[in-house]
Amino acid sequence: ETGEVTYTVTVLGTDGHAAAGVSVQLCKDEACLLPKKTDANGKMTFALAAGEDITAYHLVLSALPEGQSAAEEYRFTPGSKTLEIRLTQ
Repeated sequence: ETGEVTYTVTVLGTDGHAAAGVSVQLCKDEACLLPKKTDANGKMTFALAAGEDITAYHLVLSALPEGQSAAEEYRFTPGSKTLEIRLTQ
């Protein structure tokens, strides 16, 4: 396979609405890429080389809306190109 595969992360607040400005980092082992912020729709995208195993990566969230929290890390399901994360209180 050649090229890239695009993955989309959507972050929703506790009210179910888009959480804009949340910082999302893609990490593999102990190395993390520079964070990207979610847009007004709570979405951010990133691309990996085709053939790269998305399940080897995890996502770390920061810069959360006040009073909301996230799990320590999130992972894509094998074969999935989208991940929806709902924050908790």
